[in-house]
Amino acid sequence: MKVNWKNILFKLTLLLIFGGFIVLTSMSFQYGLPKFTSGYQIDINYNQGHLFINKEIVAKKIDEFFSDSTRLGASHLSQLEKYLKTHPHVKNANAYIDSKGKLHVQIEQINPIARVLPKGGGSFYIDDQDLKIPLSNIYTAKVPLLTGNIPETCTKVGNITSGELKSLVKIIHETQNDPYWSSQITQLIMNDSGDIQFLPRLGNHIVTIGDTVATQERLKKLDLFYSQVLLKSGWDKFKSIDIQYKNQIVCK
Repeated sequence: MKVNWKNILFKLTLLLIFGGFIVLTSMSFQYGLPKFTSGYQIDINYNQGHLFINKEIVAKKIDEFFSDSTRLGASHLSQLEKYLKTHPHVKNANAYIDSKGKLHVQIEQINPIARVLPKGGGSFYIDDQDLKIPLSNIYTAKVPLLTGNIPETCTKVGNITSGELKSLVKIIHETQNDPYWSSQITQLIMNDSGDIQFLPRLGNHIVTIGDTVATQERLKKLDLFYSQVLLKSGWDKFKSIDIQYKNQIVCK
């Protein structure tokens, strides 16, 4: 039987090439990943206008993480990102090491939509992911207040648990993209009767919404009342305006 040496040689060559590729790839993962050797650059996204995080805070977290001398390679970057996100005011973190060994860290802050002042004391934020967030020692966000009968506390980042707070946050979501109502509603209140009320920026009165049913319809009714009545009679004519009833507004 004639041996096809040309075919055997071809297959051996392919095997050697494939084996060499595997060895080089393995060596590149083991030895070729960049190391953190020459400092770091921190970039913080301030697009939302909030100042919860500064470079000093991030630098301290980075130094804490790399105090363990074994954490010097790119393979540890996902761990660093998770560690940075343990700060309550960091929403997302991205890290990479360039070819010169410099660490680059990009930080996205939380975006609060309201501040809660519960009945039992204490205060915290609600962010745009509906998470409870502790306050900051260096910054106070200008967002609507949620007050009244709210049985919630917050010592760390966590989910909303009470129906009362969920209802108030729902009103925030329904008005936050409306330029007028997002600026007009300065404080939402859950009163002892379970009715939702709010204090407007314009006028010395309190508005009773009632519940979260047909919020947009009720606010349109109030907007019409503002334009047709209060603009003519004056913003301080009434102390209370109740818009929770269908096809009517009750004023006192």
